[in-house]
Amino acid sequence: VQAGLHLWSFFLIMAMADLQAPFITLPDGRRLAYIELGCTDGTAQRSLLALHGMMSSRLGAVPGISQETLREYGVRLVAVDRPGYGQSDCHSSLTLSSFCKDIEALIDSLDLGKKIWLLGFSMGGAFSWAAARYIPNRIAGIALWCPVGYLWWKVCRRLCEIFVWTLQHLSGKTRRAYSTPQNCLRC
Repeated sequence: VQAGLHLWSFFLIMAMADLQAPFITLPDGRRLAYIELGCTDGTAQRSLLALHGMMSSRLGAVPGISQETLREYGVRLVAVDRPGYGQSDCHSSLTLSSFCKDIEALIDSLDLGKKIWLLGFSMGGAFSWAAARYIPNRIAGIALWCPVGYLWWKVCRRLCEIFVWTLQHLSGKTRRAYSTPQNCLRC
């Protein structure tokens, strides 16, 4: 519990740290907050859009990377607050495809180029996958950093089975290991 409170206070401080965030206004009137690092639009060789995970924001961007490194590699890094996070407005009926429209509006508004690179952290990975599905013509490539998984993928199902089996054997119980994602989530 104490660690959770520290985490919440960290995110609260992060959200308040940059009260004057730049925004773009989307066609429906909502605003998306973002931060830019690295090269300017005139000197960048490539644009990288970072999509944060749950309980994070644009301020997480790419922890530990310096402006010098981004400039050395010709990268213009843009990190956006997804709708309802940080300083971006909520989208009460957000879907993966509607967020891809937001990405396209951001690309065009900031003149990031015809195609961009995406970096999806955790839950941002799901939105990166969605971009590959809904706006593939705007995506040069995608990198995923600890992305969320789809439990029906064979590898995720097998990992879940191994996890349950390990828990059962460590606790001395020998009941059947669950084989479906729904059952894994119940255990």
